[in-house]
Amino acid sequence: MKKPTRLLDGYLFCKSILSTWNNGSKYAQQCYTNIQHIIDVAGYNPKLTDINGPVLKQWLEDYRDERQEAGKDCTDATLNRHLATINTIYTQLSMEGLIDYRPLFRKWKEDGHRTLWHTEEEVELLVKTAKSMGKAELADRILLAAYCGPRSSEITNLRVCDVNFETQLLEIGGTQETRTKSRKYRNVGIPDLLLPMLHERCRDKASMDKLFPQYKSSEQVAKHYRQVVSRVSRMGADLGPAHTFHVLRHTFGTWMIQKGVSQMDTRWAMGHSSITMTEKYVHNTFERKVENANVLTTKREKKEFEPVNQPASTDLGYAVDYSWRSKNFAFSVS
Repeated sequence: MKKPTRLLDGYLFCKSILSTWNNGSKYAQQCYTNIQHIIDVAGYNPKLTDINGPVLKQWLEDYRDERQEAGKDCTDATLNRHLATINTIYTQLSMEGLIDYRPLFRKWKEDGHRTLWHTEEEVELLVKTAKSMGKAELADRILLAAYCGPRSSEITNLRVCDVNFETQLLEIGGTQETRTKSRKYRNVGIPDLLLPMLHERCRDKASMDKLFPQYKSSEQVAKHYRQVVSRVSRMGADLGPAHTFHVLRHTFGTWMIQKGVSQMDTRWAMGHSSITMTEKYVHNTFERKVENANVLTTKREKKEFEPVNQPASTDLGYAVDYSWRSKNFAFSVS
């Protein structure tokens, strides 16, 4: 393959090796659109070696100005999505050894927002609704995502051999076909609740067969999951349109922190590359915030101790009042 030298060449290379950039999805189309925006505002197809942090930031600020002059919105989150597309190109080229130059980009600071998550009752309702709609595999995916935390694409790539019933662990990643977003292998404990479902999924299948073969892509999962969420919303549950399948992964992280699991253990279970990604789940545990606030106002109960039966006199020649109700002991010399 010809070594990519310009930005568009880098995009075409990534498109040839990344399924998420070459499947006709909205995300794939958006990546191409982001590249075209940068080329348009720069006025040419820049060389990969010409792009650095300050240059790209200026181009994107110019893009924002053009959008605003046209009466269109352009938030910091929009610019960060452009940055993510460019960063992916450099990451892939660097991993393949095609470039030795990788610039650093500083993200725009976005407004803080609350990470969405579900309660156990909501997850149970989603599972029951999916089953009632004839989406049994989707119901099992919902359970696995909420109680083990894998991404939608990781669930799609799971094979029978990735379920270790002897150690009760779920093996995620580790091969070219099942590699994760962070390209790291991890294993996650399987709760007893999911064992019957996984046993049924593995029955009469070869070790390399897919555990969830019905949906071939995350886009298909997202489409059917939106149908379930819509049905649940019509039943009176206030989930909202923002509750996507990925919220189930946030749910797993939030539940882990709520149950007292350390941030480091939660990080390894979720496969985060940085502990800062895990910290956002701490903010969701409002119950713990209330508990911490009540520490300041809750009075500690004073412990009352019963007097200990001791002899009135000792060999030392004096009697001691052994009442533990007072800090000051009363001594009387006999």
